[in-house]
Amino acid sequence: MSAVADAVADVYGRQAMVRLSGDTLFLPQFGKGWKVVAAGCTGADVRGLFITVLAVIVLGLAYFTTIGLLQR
Repeated sequence: MSAVADAVADVYGRQAMVRLSGDTLFLPQFGKGWKVVAAGCTGADVRGLFITVLAVIVLGLAYFTTIGLLQR
């Protein structure tokens, strides 16, 4: 894999959005590394998808907290 000079990555926990000059990629982190789950989004699509991904994370954390899996 080669490096891309104009790539900008935003990482939130185990989720990332990588913006390239001509594309946007969404990657969650799995046990064996990062995998692209969405690509080719533009404009409002990018914002909408990223907000959806973050909402799923927040709802998942709220669910697991509610059932006690994250208690110390």
